Amino acid sequence: MEIERRLLALMLVFGFVVGTSLHINHLIIVFIRPPFNLMLIIPSILQTINITIFIVIFAVLYVIGKRLDLKTKLNSVVVSLSIGCFLGSLIGIAAIVVVLISIGENSVYNGLFGFVLTLVNVTLYSLSTSLGLFFGSFSALALAYLRTNFAERTQ
Repeated sequence: MEIERRLLALMLVFGFVVGTSLHINHLIIVFIRPPFNLMLIIPSILQTINITIFIVIFAVLYVIGKRLDLKTKLNSVVVSLSIGCFLGSLIGIAAIVVVLISIGENSVYNGLFGFVLTLVNVTLYSLSTSLGLFFGSFSALALAYLRTNFAERTQ
């Protein structure tokens, strides 16, 4: 089994983008400190951006899935997707936590116990983010593969 390097690199980038975009609202509130009426609108805007990002990811992976032989490379594709999604989202979420720690945000705990809690939180956030990204990505690849193969069989 060989890891699909291009797919892994693509999923690292997508995981980073999704990991940072899902948790960027903390940085916006800390750095910009918007008035209360804008704080009510910002989550809606960010959610619209996140949905757009997921649609773009689905479309890109659908196009890639048309050229990928999923039947013979299933194990390497699943491993590449899962590793890329998890590491990309872990890096993205850890980057936001590092920025929050460096500016001294009160929501980040102090001491060894706080460090352990922060590690657990970052790992759980990245796991949940990567699972959503993995299933969406694999669905796009599988849908493209099935559509191209069944279209060839019916003709």
